[in-house]
Amino acid sequence: LQKVLKHHVVDGKHTAADVQKMKTAKTLAGDELTITVKDGVVMIGPAKVTMADVEGSNGLIHLVDTVIMPAE
Repeated sequence: LQKVLKHHVVDGKHTAADVQKMKTAKTLAGDELTITVKDGVVMIGPAKVTMADVEGSNGLIHLVDTVIMPAE
C-alpha cells in the first residue's frame, strides 16, 4: 500500500502549467511516470487529470481518474 501511495506523489510544487511542460515525473516510489498532453487533456501514465492545482496543507494536488499502479 505504501508503494502505491508513494507512486502518486512527486517531490516539489508543480502547478498544472508546470506539469504540462514536463515529459516525465519521478515519484517518491522511485518510478518515472510519462506525462502527455493531447487536446488539452493531461495524462499522467494511464490516468487523466480531472482537477488541477488543488491547494493542500503540504503542497498542490492534481486529481486523477484512476489508481496508477507501480510496476512490480
